[in-house]
Amino acid sequence: MATIAQTLELTQEQHEERTFQRWFKWCEFNAQHFTHVLDGEQKHRDFQRLLANAGLNRWWHRQLAKLEIDFKEEARHYQGNLDVSVLQDLYYHHVSTLFNIYPKALIKYARTNNHTSKKQ
Repeated sequence: MATIAQTLELTQEQHEERTFQRWFKWCEFNAQHFTHVLDGEQKHRDFQRLLANAGLNRWWHRQLAKLEIDFKEEARHYQGNLDVSVLQDLYYHHVSTLFNIYPKALIKYARTNNHTSKKQ
């Protein structure tokens, strides 16, 4: 079975970079949109706390893995019949749903306790 990177005709490094960019943007999104009372500097610290929290990062990657399984299942039916740009759009459609998920308890914990390397 092909990896996500192979299906999307990306190198593993390109896929990992895009995954990191999504994680970065997800943290940025949650720091910007759900901290209405914070000023710019406080939002930046909040963003850094979210980005550095190991438990939140593990949760996010588990959610991504579930969405990637869904993508693989759907893409399996089209592989060889669709242009790679369409498969990339399909992948983006699947993984972008992460932005609709707000794990309130984990984010609250990350904002108040910055455990970056501790096993949680």
